Amino acid sequence: EDAEKEEMKKWIREMQEEAEKIKKIKSEEAKRMNDTPSTWSAMVALPTSLPETDSRSIWIGNLDQETTVEELNERFKNCGAISRTTIPCDKLSGKSKGFAYIEFLDADSVGLAMTFNYSVLRGRKIKV
Repeated sequence: EDAEKEEMKKWIREMQEEAEKIKKIKSEEAKRMNDTPSTWSAMVALPTSLPETDSRSIWIGNLDQETTVEELNERFKNCGAISRTTIPCDKLSGKSKGFAYIEFLDADSVGLAMTFNYSVLRGRKIKV
């Protein structure tokens, strides 16, 4: 479980770093287009609050490496509208790391999704 938590923390750090890179690119592009960063920011939305995003997200572990985003969306679609589904992959092999994240539009969806804890997907008991 500690390894899973560390992997989640690592993923969050990577997402924060990526958001900073996007902000920098947006700012540079806004300058290039003689536009203001605030106008440019309105055109491309970035996550504004990680805790708020976290409250609408679930982690799913023990996934088969062949599990697809479409399969996860199909499994959890009745929980509520899905904003984003992410299956992290190993940078060298390109294979799934065996876990995923689903971000819902509504925090209430998380409770419904938790009912899938230890359900079977592709012959494996998943952890939600």
